[in-house]
Amino acid sequence: MHSYPWYSNIRHLFLTNKKKLSHAQILYGGDKVGRNTLILDLCQTLLCQNIASDLNPCNECQACHWFARASHPDFYLIDDTGETNNISIEVIRELKDFFELSSHQQDGLKIAVIMNAENLTNASANALLKILEEPPNNCFIFLTTSNLNQVLPTLRSRSQLISLPNPSPQQIKAYVEENKIVVEPGQLEFSNNAMDELVNDDDRYRLVVEIIDELKKGKSIRLTNITTRWLEFGLPWFVDVMQKWVYEIFLSKMTNRYCYFPQHQTAVSSLASNSSLQNLLSFQKKINEIKMYAAKPVNKDLNLDLILMEYKKIFN
Repeated sequence: MHSYPWYSNIRHLFLTNKKKLSHAQILYGGDKVGRNTLILDLCQTLLCQNIASDLNPCNECQACHWFARASHPDFYLIDDTGETNNISIEVIRELKDFFELSSHQQDGLKIAVIMNAENLTNASANALLKILEEPPNNCFIFLTTSNLNQVLPTLRSRSQLISLPNPSPQQIKAYVEENKIVVEPGQLEFSNNAMDELVNDDDRYRLVVEIIDELKKGKSIRLTNITTRWLEFGLPWFVDVMQKWVYEIFLSKMTNRYCYFPQHQTAVSSLASNSSLQNLLSFQKKINEIKMYAAKPVNKDLNLDLILMEYKKIFN
């Protein structure tokens, strides 16, 4: 497991200065897949018994074998928030118990990772704060988040903050080409050059292509041609697709530029010329309202029909 090249400087600085670093680190920003990959790469390297001269784990020692099997006794991963989508205080109490045990390696590290730290409840965050106030020896606690402002301020003040940059489109394209990752035409642009979407996007992007082929018909779209398969990945996902598509029409109308669907410029331009600016803005307002409740238990089929009926109103 290797982190992406655009994080190589951060990785190098961390591994060469680890004795000077805080016990707690909050890595924020970047894309989720890249952030998580970097964290796990750092953890394996720190626990490795024979780190190579290039600062990569050996992948051969007992520690690396344990890590590969997700069974390293000195590594604790919190990556499941359960049905409530919260990290409970019971989980943090188990983490406290983990740190009270001696390391399985002489003078070895103990490492914990808390993914999506914004999901800590007030109670669990305060319990974690007590651990950070009196940190065990030879330990690292990594927290990750996409939204640093949602992490308790007292946790932020007790941690070293590491901002992860988003890779440039050129870096993404170079990585895709170098590693021979197969992507469909337009997939990079639709994913906004985010590795987390590219890694998990094959089936989803195929459905995007199917949806766009219908949306290109504009006012002539037939609701009878729409299937519930459009909701296969959930109503919030479908709302996101619609927002990107209609934004593309709006962008074309206002600036004659394209962002998410450059391979459909002709169709988008035609739809833009036959659209009403007022109706475009009305649709964006409506879709934003739906987005606010899309993740809640709602009638998805009813909202699918509502979105598409509003979409048809955009055009003259």
